[in-house]
Amino acid sequence: LVYARLGMESSIWVPIVERMGRSCDLLDHVLRMAAHDRITVPALRALETLSVNVSVLDLADLGLPERAERVLGRACPPERWVLEITETAEVDKLADALDVLIRLRLKGFGLAADDFGSGSSTLARLREYPFTSLKADRRFVRTEHHDNEHAENMLRAAVDLGAALGLRVVAEGVETEDELVLARDVGCDL
Repeated sequence: LVYARLGMESSIWVPIVERMGRSCDLLDHVLRMAAHDRITVPALRALETLSVNVSVLDLADLGLPERAERVLGRACPPERWVLEITETAEVDKLADALDVLIRLRLKGFGLAADDFGSGSSTLARLREYPFTSLKADRRFVRTEHHDNEHAENMLRAAVDLGAALGLRVVAEGVETEDELVLARDVGCDL
């Protein structure tokens, strides 16, 4: 939603913002916009949950859990928000990241491993971090770029892994009926 409002492709400018050390400023702006939009847009108020992307770099900010609760809590309780952890950069301080994620979960926020299967996602992070869902990268769903069997095998592996870890599995980037059928057939939750 925020990316659409800014009219930009996130894969281009988010890494630039991260390299400049300004991801915290961007996140604060996004949190305020998301809360505002959830309050003012009836369709967003009606959603069970709404997601906000959080750079893995922001997990070094020990004040994030309280700030997220304060800002997003104006619109609705933390249980109705999912913070999607994007891994466009490496984690410098694993202990700080784990501390922040645990405190976010204790406050009630859902946590998603975003774009799983791309970037620097690791199986160890799925075990170490208190995620509630796994978002399978859209490349696992695309049937026009791969043969259907390959796409199905990749997505099924993500679903099996998520199920084994007790995570809700979301198929990202579903745009066609064939892709929706594939996601349903392999057991994606959403």
